[in-house]
Amino acid sequence: QGLPFCPALFNLNRKARRITMSKMANPSRKRKEAELAAEAPASKKSVVPSLFPAASSSDQHRRERHRASEQRRREKLNLVIQELSELLPESFTERVDKVSIVSQAVTYTKELKNLSNKLLQDTQELLVDNNKLKLEVASIRNYILQLSMDRTPSSGSSLSSFSS
Repeated sequence: QGLPFCPALFNLNRKARRITMSKMANPSRKRKEAELAAEAPASKKSVVPSLFPAASSSDQHRRERHRASEQRRREKLNLVIQELSELLPESFTERVDKVSIVSQAVTYTKELKNLSNKLLQDTQELLVDNNKLKLEVASIRNYILQLSMDRTPSSGSSLSSFSS
């Protein structure tokens, strides 16, 4: 760290890192190391040199925080899926695994959306029909009013109740 930069040493370090990374990526080497460690005498520390340096306490703390946050995330997800399953009608809850619940919720939501669209369309049609009927009622009232004006006042009957 306090040494001056040396390109030759830098390249060596890069090669060493590449070799170390390839060893870490090789699962069979991990397995062999674990097998050799299991065969080691229980009274002694492992005689197998570790490919992975011991984790520092800050790394362990970071891993623990990550593990805890991941656990909270899974718990939240499970609660949301449970709530989603409770919102589904009984006919949709054939299976209770998470994927089935989400899949059934998607199907049910699509059905509700189609129903909502149909009801909206029916409402629009009823509004149009209602407006037509209002026009017919107004036309009939005008016709009755016209008839009542054409009659002579000597008849004595009043149709004013129809005009209101």
